[in-house]
Amino acid sequence: MPKFVIEITETLQYQDLVEAKNRADAIQIVKEKYRREEIVLDSQHHISTNFSVIEKDKRKDENER
Repeated sequence: MPKFVIEITETLQYQDLVEAKNRADAIQIVKEKYRREEIVLDSQHHISTNFSVIEKDKRKDENER
C-alpha cells in the first residue's frame, strides 16, 4: 500500500487594538506584547485547519515485495 506525507497546517488569529503613531509602531507594540507572552494564542483562536499531501513515498512497503 502506498504511503503519503500529509502536512497539517492550523491557523490561529488574534486581534489587538493599540494606540500608536503609525502602522510600524503599532506592529512593534503588538510584537513586544507577543514576545513577552502577554498575548498567547491557543485553541480558542483557531480559525482553520488544512490538510495537504506533500509527497507520496516511492519506496515499497516490506509487505509489497
